[in-house]
Amino acid sequence: MQRKLFHISTRLLLLIGLFGVNIPISAQNKIDVFFPERADSISILARHFDGKLLVADTLEFDSKGKVSITKPLSPGLYALIHPKRKQYDFLIGNDQNMKLSIKNRQLNIENSEEGKAFQYYLMFLRKQQVEKGKLIRSLKQQKGVNKQSVHGQIDSLDHSIRQLWDELESKHPNSMLSTFIDLSRELKIPKSNKSISDSLKWINNYHYMTQNFWSHINLKDERILNTPLLKNKLDIFFNKVIIQVPDTMTKEAFRLLDACGSKTFPYISNYLMNNALNTKFMGMEAAFVAIAEKYFIGQKTWADSATMYKIKQQVALNKPNLLGNKAPNLKLKTPENEFRSLYDVNASFTILLFWETSCGHCKTEIPKLLKLWNTQKEKGIKIFAVYTQDKKKVWTDYIFDKKIFEWINVYDEDRLSPFRQLYNIYSTPTIYLLDKNKKIIAKRMSVDNLEKILEREFKQLKR
Repeated sequence: MQRKLFHISTRLLLLIGLFGVNIPISAQNKIDVFFPERADSISILARHFDGKLLVADTLEFDSKGKVSITKPLSPGLYALIHPKRKQYDFLIGNDQNMKLSIKNRQLNIENSEEGKAFQYYLMFLRKQQVEKGKLIRSLKQQKGVNKQSVHGQIDSLDHSIRQLWDELESKHPNSMLSTFIDLSRELKIPKSNKSISDSLKWINNYHYMTQNFWSHINLKDERILNTPLLKNKLDIFFNKVIIQVPDTMTKEAFRLLDACGSKTFPYISNYLMNNALNTKFMGMEAAFVAIAEKYFIGQKTWADSATMYKIKQQVALNKPNLLGNKAPNLKLKTPENEFRSLYDVNASFTILLFWETSCGHCKTEIPKLLKLWNTQKEKGIKIFAVYTQDKKKVWTDYIFDKKIFEWINVYDEDRLSPFRQLYNIYSTPTIYLLDKNKKIIAKRMSVDNLEKILEREFKQLKR
């Protein structure tokens, strides 16, 4: 289950609030659009943002297919969309006295050198991509193909694109086009010394990538927000480039946020917190908590009171059960109405289970957990099984039916325990693995993954 920090309405309000950028634009703001096919009809002017298209304006074409946009637009990548879903992308820079015309499904731009250069770039890129696609398919489909020659041709195509980037940035410095190109560039890792080992080569490449990934992008430039590229860049870096452990995620998030400007910080911090909560890698909630405590709680921030409430709520739900923390103690009733304490469990490893009898996933996972426990219990494993409901007869019948008498079966009959908050129980089954000192080793995993983690932990104990 994914946990979005912001409801969609709050998120859209945030994004709309970012539209008012402070980049100077030309004194004349008139974009004439000529689209004969749309005479006496309506089209949508949309802005690329957060990997999506957000409506910027509604264009009402006259009987000749003409309309003028007179309000200033924030520099960025826009799209003209009509009901048949045909989309025409074009770049808006500081000079907004320009003409757009669409005939025979072709977009033409006048009076904007930057806009014309972007259209040329798009056509060039599409042509190169078609050629590159043919070459890649030839490697996969044709036998006896000269692979070295094909790879050389692919490298040549990539080089021609980089060469065009350099030319365009040289002709249009500090422009929206140069900002777009900066986001488009992929970091090229220098060739390593052939004499070094593969492991050292990997370390060198990783260090170079993490230190230089953002070096050519001005994170204070709010124009980077108005493209489809920033989110993709963030996804690649935080989900593919860096090592997926909480400390690394936190360190890199801090480094990025410290480089942001006042306009880019809200979006990037929002992305990083949501990403930390929703990543598939275990324990990344620690990065969320760290970001919240350093940049939000007790700080002047862009977040309104409703957003701050949600941030604080997520910190309260996640901080007590971070990996490496000592698990909060629980003292709950057994079917015999005796209280059992989690801290009193003497075991090499304690499986802390939150479950219920009726949930579909529990019906799959609990039998698998029982099978795992039967094969591992002699190694000093105990299960502290917390039934999350209050239907005692249903619960005890299940215990007898499945013969799980040896588990430490407990429940919160009077609903007085804060276990849901302490362990952030929003779905069942939820499994935590604790060591002999009740430190949290792993959390929120399937039984299959639990088995693998236990195997790893037992191996470490033997060392």
